[in-house]
Amino acid sequence: MNRSSLTFRKMKRDDQALMTSLSSLSKEWSLWELGSSNPTHADVERWINHYQYENGEWRIWNLDEKTAFTYHLTKVRNEEPWLGTIIVSQKGEGIGRLILEVLAEEERKKGAKVLYAACPAQCLNWMQFLGKIGFEQYKMDYDEKGNEYLLLALPL
Repeated sequence: MNRSSLTFRKMKRDDQALMTSLSSLSKEWSLWELGSSNPTHADVERWINHYQYENGEWRIWNLDEKTAFTYHLTKVRNEEPWLGTIIVSQKGEGIGRLILEVLAEEERKKGAKVLYAACPAQCLNWMQFLGKIGFEQYKMDYDEKGNEYLLLALPL
């Protein structure tokens, strides 16, 4: 897979239909993040609005016929960057790995030493994907609702 063919742009308001479509490809993610395994535009809009006051960036990515969206934050919580979300149109095809390579390189150039991510403790597929990319288990934590999360770190 050729990284030079990977492109991205900032998300626009009219990308919500695309994001809804991509979200529906990951039932586990949709159920966990949006509260529905069959998300609607309203579910996605509510979710995006929930994060609008964070200092993050939504991106739409393209590589050949593959599409993805991400949300990442720079220098939050522990003053380090965080991967918030990555959803791809075709799992196992390499676009997720390439996207994380680009994000990691961007943060490395800004002086970051680590890129963090978190996932629900019961979402083994998410942990396996992040582990294949090079993320390492950092610690366990709980959200305000008492849900257990695995925090992961990718050394840059």
